Amino acid sequence: MNTNIFTHILLLCFIKIVWSFTGDDEPVTFGSVIKIKHSQTGFFLHSHDVKWGSGSGQQSVTGYPENTDSNSLWQINKCQGCPEKPVGTPAKCGSKIRISHSRTGKNLHTHVGVSAPISNRQEVSGFGTDGKGDTGDNWKVVCMNKKAKYWIREDEISFKHINSQTWLYTNKQTDFNRRNCGGSCPISGQLEISAGKKRKKGSLWKAEAGVHFKVRDDYDLELGEYDKEEL
Repeated sequence: MNTNIFTHILLLCFIKIVWSFTGDDEPVTFGSVIKIKHSQTGFFLHSHDVKWGSGSGQQSVTGYPENTDSNSLWQINKCQGCPEKPVGTPAKCGSKIRISHSRTGKNLHTHVGVSAPISNRQEVSGFGTDGKGDTGDNWKVVCMNKKAKYWIREDEISFKHINSQTWLYTNKQTDFNRRNCGGSCPISGQLEISAGKKRKKGSLWKAEAGVHFKVRDDYDLELGEYDKEEL
């Protein structure tokens, strides 16, 4: 076979495979490992094995400026104490979820009474071991599109912390730098992620690149449940 024709066929197959897993108008599904982009700043929800030097002393969670770091990958899982969600189950608007850091296994977490290091809003941290934590890891998906039934990849959403009723938040005024973090700060140039009492423009996020699992064939999107005849 001609090399150019063979290459073209491979390219078409590759495009077909990628397209089937990256439809921006499809729902985000449980089990997917994604990057979560802050709408206002363009920074990505990020964590790595660096502990907060104040507050809880738990693993830091920050906003990272580039889309190149695997430490910005998070898995969408069922909430603590909730029934199992098979991989490929679409996340509805209002779903309770747990957002687990892919590299370290810590859960996105916040807690009343612990202040964030710059803004003094509520601290956000990484908590737990291998995805196991507590109910402080539970968040609700709140869709901006009032007509939407599901968390659609291209749509803006907010994350509301269930225990404290606060909203996942950041802005460019809360950057870590030499003045507030020191000359050898390991998170310099990144943004503080915090939780605030009010839902603001800085509380809007979008699902970005990652491993998106398609909605399972036995799930009826119209009914919003699994097809019992398929089970």
